[in-house]
Amino acid sequence: MTVTLFARSLPCAFVLLGGAALAAGAPDAGRPAVVSAMRANFGALMTLQPYLASQARFADPGNAEEIAHQLVILRQTRHAFRAPPRTEEPGVAAMMALFDGYLSTAQDRFAKGAHEAARHQLQTATGFCLGCHTRVVVAKDYADLQGQVSSLELTPLERADLLAATRQFREALALYQELLAGPARGELAQRLLADAAKGALRITVVVHDDAQETVAWLGELTKRPELGVALRRDVEAWLKEAEAWRAEPAPAKDEPVAATVARARALLNAGGPLPGEVTLLRAGALLHRALAREPTGKSRGEALYLLGLSASGTPDTFRYELDQLYFEACIRENPHSELARRCHERLESNVTLAFTGSAGTSVPPELSRKLAALKAVAK
Repeated sequence: MTVTLFARSLPCAFVLLGGAALAAGAPDAGRPAVVSAMRANFGALMTLQPYLASQARFADPGNAEEIAHQLVILRQTRHAFRAPPRTEEPGVAAMMALFDGYLSTAQDRFAKGAHEAARHQLQTATGFCLGCHTRVVVAKDYADLQGQVSSLELTPLERADLLAATRQFREALALYQELLAGPARGELAQRLLADAAKGALRITVVVHDDAQETVAWLGELTKRPELGVALRRDVEAWLKEAEAWRAEPAPAKDEPVAATVARARALLNAGGPLPGEVTLLRAGALLHRALAREPTGKSRGEALYLLGLSASGTPDTFRYELDQLYFEACIRENPHSELARRCHERLESNVTLAFTGSAGTSVPPELSRKLAALKAVAK
């Protein structure tokens, strides 16, 4: 799957350290090469954290060789995985393509002396790990590394993100909830609360798949009178969605994959306006679990289309332009079909929107050519 032409420059806050803990939910996560790569990457992540926490240390020429070496280790992640054919769950393929491209950019910037740009790119990118690790529930989690994480010079939010990224979800959720009970006055405090709320939401919705737990902490958060207008609007919308979720009948334990995909389709209201964030997260989780169970099943093509819809509507750190990757995979895996044409229509719309601003629409020529080539595949 060719993806680099659709990878736009993301805001520095979420470009790329997540390869350090990627593979726990991957189909081949137990292979020795993958296990070895993940161990090496976790070591690189731990080594880099003190440098990322300090602008002076990151820019110190005496540390350049060590930082560059750790970045090389992180770039080796993709090579530990098999080539991702259509027979595998597609989330890892999409994540790995983004890791490779954006980490290459970070390396290049660091090598050229743009240290602060590279540091900001890497600083909060543990969201990449979280985005992959919350896709599929697996039997094994990371060993308890809380002591190592606590020893690093991190803010509480950075520590919570890192705990979540290394699959220490219970500890991460507890820390997010501590932050949600903390100060709320001032712009920075409101931003911290918003980030902590999104982290907690990701865990209780996607990882725990627990409507009651989600309703409980969101309900407590709405009781805080000092919440800002924007954050209160988001929290109340999430709570409304979670309450509707809680009222749904529980699915059968042996629910067929096709039925799981159908539930995701109903959540996404395919063909209509996209729903809110809780519902989008739920739909994405259902689709990844369905594809993990039957990666070659009849529902795969539609699941790719629906994953593209889900990613299109998720407006925060966890999106990573995955919508474009899923739509492209849908087109290439289902050439000359109605499904491919629907995927191309959505892809073209999303790319056009991404390059439209106050000065009008200006899609780069290489992207226009790529869209035209994919349209030929879809026809």
